[in-house]
Formats: sequence, C-alpha cells, structure tokens
Amino acid sequence: MSDKTKEEIAGAGNIHQLKAKRENTDSEPLTFKEIALPLITIRHKIRKAVKTLNTAHDEAYQYGRKARQLKGYNSPFYAGRIAELEQTASAIYKGMESTREALKAWGYLLTDISHMLDTCTTLAQRCELLNVNVVDREDLTESDSLAHIIFVHGLEDSAEHRGKDFKEGAMFEALHLVFMDFLTNTEEGQAVGDSLFEKGGLFESIPIYKQDKDGNMQRQPPTLKLIKPTYH
Repeated sequence: MSDKTKEEIAGAGNIHQLKAKRENTDSEPLTFKEIALPLITIRHKIRKAVKTLNTAHDEAYQYGRKARQLKGYNSPFYAGRIAELEQTASAIYKGMESTREALKAWGYLLTDISHMLDTCTTLAQRCELLNVNVVDREDLTESDSLAHIIFVHGLEDSAEHRGKDFKEGAMFEALHLVFMDFLTNTEEGQAVGDSLFEKGGLFESIPIYKQDKDGNMQRQPPTLKLIKPTYH
C-alpha cells in the first residue's frame, strides 16, 4: 500500500473532527450532511479500489485464458508464448495485492466509522446512506448497525442486487476482507473458525485437512453422526 493511500485513509472524511464535534455538548447538533460526508468519502475510495481489482482480475483472466487455449494445441511451438502469457497473468495478480491491502484498510476504517454513525443515526438514515430500497427494509430493526446492513444483510444498493443468490457490493467486499483477516490472523478469529468444524458447529459434517511435517495435506474425516430414522 502506497504512502499516499495511507495518508488518505488516515484523514478520510475528517472523521476525528466529526467525533470531536459530536462529543462537544456545547456545539450545534450534527447535520445529516456532516454525518454522511465521511461515509461518502470512504465509499468512493472503496468503489475505486474494487473497480481497480475487478479490471485487473479480468485482464489477468484473459491472459490465462489465452494460455490455456494455446496449451490445447499440444504444440512445442507455443511454449514460449504460453510462458509469456502466464508470467503476465501472474504479474497482474501479484500487483493486485497492494490494492487488496488498501481495500482491507478502507474496510477497517468503515467498521470504525460504523460504530460512530450508529450512535447518531436512525435506521431510516442508515438505510438512506446505504441506498437501501424501501421494500428491502422490512426485516431490519433499529438494532441493525451500518456494518450489519452491509455485511450481514447485504443490502448496500439493494435494488441493484435484488434476486441474486449471493451478497455483493463494494463495501461488502471491503468488510469481507476484514472478516477473513479476523478469521485467519487473530487468535480469536481462528478459534471461531475452528469451532465451526467441531461438534455442534455449522460445518461439523465436513472433513478438514491438516498439513503434516512433510508438507502433505492429510484428510481429517468428520465425526460420524447417527441419525434416527423417520417413519411415515
């Protein structure tokens, strides 16, 4: 991640000034515009990063696709070209790492600002900030935070994604990176991940794989579970 991106993240949307004004009881109440500005700034940066990643991913995929097509001919004459295409695709994927790190950092900032915005907005205002269609608000309650609406409910720009079987959205992608970072790089997150495969966990019936001292992946079968037959 570049120094410029770090500076942008550190000062995005004057968040610290907004916090100071909210905590100052002598100041005027925050306007909706003041509340919305930091989120608008962060969303713009997140969308820009996601667009960059999607463009790079599509470009790398096309290079890889051309390489796979040439491999189909089983001709030694294409060996050099295949290697060139694969190296180009690999370089593009590697170049995406810094943008992905920046997106994750914006995601962490989004979680921080979410906590602050939740305390000074109503559910209706949070839905307006995230462009949640009125029809899609029916199952939400005042307890739903900004981050929950984005990540758990997947309702960012909800009208654009209605009817799809998966959650998507630029801010969802940023929070997904934050969640994966939590699961893989923190002790608490790893404990949560492990618990999903233990007895009573969501994935208890799915086998897991562990790496032995030689680097080989060994399959760990799930615990057998007896299910009582049902009679009709």
